[in-house]
Amino acid sequence: MKLQEIKNRLEDLAQMRIGETYDDYAQRRWDDLPRMPFKKLPVSLQKDVRERFMPESILEFLQTCYAPHVPFETLTEGIPEDDIYMLAVRTRNTAVYTVEYESPKQPAAMLYGNHALEAFEKAVDEYRENQKEKQERKKAKEQGLKPQQRQRASNLVSAGIYQYVISDKTYQYGLSTQQNQHAYIALMKPEFFKRLDFANGVLTFDQEIAGIVKQYKLGKYTDIQDLDLPLLTQFYTAAAKSNVRHDAFTITVSIPLFFREMGIEMSKGNAPDIMAKLHSFEHCVGIMPGMQTISKLFVILDMDMKNQTMTFAVPYIMRLLETLDEKNHIEKTTKQGKLIDYRKPYHNTLVHSNIAKERNKTAVELVYAITNGLLQRGYTPDCKTYRKRDAVTKYPNRITYSVKFTTLINDTPLLRGRIQSYEDTANKNNALRRAFEKAYQLLEEKTDAKEWFINLKYNAIIPTMATLDNELIFTHEGRNGDYKPKKWGEVY
Repeated sequence: MKLQEIKNRLEDLAQMRIGETYDDYAQRRWDDLPRMPFKKLPVSLQKDVRERFMPESILEFLQTCYAPHVPFETLTEGIPEDDIYMLAVRTRNTAVYTVEYESPKQPAAMLYGNHALEAFEKAVDEYRENQKEKQERKKAKEQGLKPQQRQRASNLVSAGIYQYVISDKTYQYGLSTQQNQHAYIALMKPEFFKRLDFANGVLTFDQEIAGIVKQYKLGKYTDIQDLDLPLLTQFYTAAAKSNVRHDAFTITVSIPLFFREMGIEMSKGNAPDIMAKLHSFEHCVGIMPGMQTISKLFVILDMDMKNQTMTFAVPYIMRLLETLDEKNHIEKTTKQGKLIDYRKPYHNTLVHSNIAKERNKTAVELVYAITNGLLQRGYTPDCKTYRKRDAVTKYPNRITYSVKFTTLINDTPLLRGRIQSYEDTANKNNALRRAFEKAYQLLEEKTDAKEWFINLKYNAIIPTMATLDNELIFTHEGRNGDYKPKKWGEVY
């Protein structure tokens, strides 16, 4: 139900009907209040719920509800404190809410005891069932028995043959080491995690934490050069395609399929190299200064080699996805009183997943930046963007995206770091040549840019340190309405 529909319902319920007694009116008003689970609430009410109902207050409310009947401690016996906290988050994010006016013309989602108890008990039952299954799997392994495939294929997450690259201008650096005021990742010294306790994977990012981050952060090119950010983008894609919100943080994938989608065969002796890359993410955090959070980036929870599955936790990515969803959900009313409710696209899906196996990571960085720039430029022709509306031009449908090479390099921290690591100009120019030559090749072979944009052309200049103020220029004639994503055999 949309926010305007909820308001209409509440306004209708506020009116007494002809011949209706006050008792009947009060009962009807209560019975007919909108009631819906958290995920079906409008995004604005979801955000309000998360801000008002913190996990600590949910637990306090549950204890109050249970107190006269069953001790809360009895229901949660044997469950670790951190897991109880997560059960409270799960309760909040799955409960049914009653929407009513908290103040004039301002709907609010209210959580009543019966719905809170129902959601909490369901969460506890699911938790205990999961724990039971874990114990059974552990027992089977200890006895040397062949374990059953308990995770059905439909529950496994597949990233697919296209990556989800963040194209939202505000959060486009969310999976890079490009420091900004919105979201970015940082590689930390191991001592950092000993200094701070990441209860539930998240900390409040305040001035004290910011000082500690500065003390333990690793930011030199020699530190971050081994971070495989295209591989991280593939994990982000899997998380984005799952139905899990940030109350759970965990994703399970089929190891062979997940890596095969990137063109990587784990059976060909490269497993140790891949595992080293995955473990490097465990030394990273995701920082969102505006949201005042700092979260663990990636934690491997389970590697089941017999069943060929991997389960990992991604608290930062889940929080980032939720923030992107909220930011790009548009809800407004036109002058005519019509409600507009839609989501702006915030993912670039032009890049093939098998780009993740490319050795030249600086070239992949450039491909992400270039395709994002093309999409962010949009589809308004130049004549309507840069000239008067009534202008007559030779190419009325032409759309131009141009960007200075200095801008591209500033937007790609790995390439920038590599160039800065060299002292002589010849090596810097070689680094630029290798990155841009490969980027143009990948743009043709590992993206759908040519299919998505009509008549896409570009000057393919290889810059040098002396020509960084020159521009890379793309032209096209709009989006191809007949575009269809490729299928597995057409990409691999």
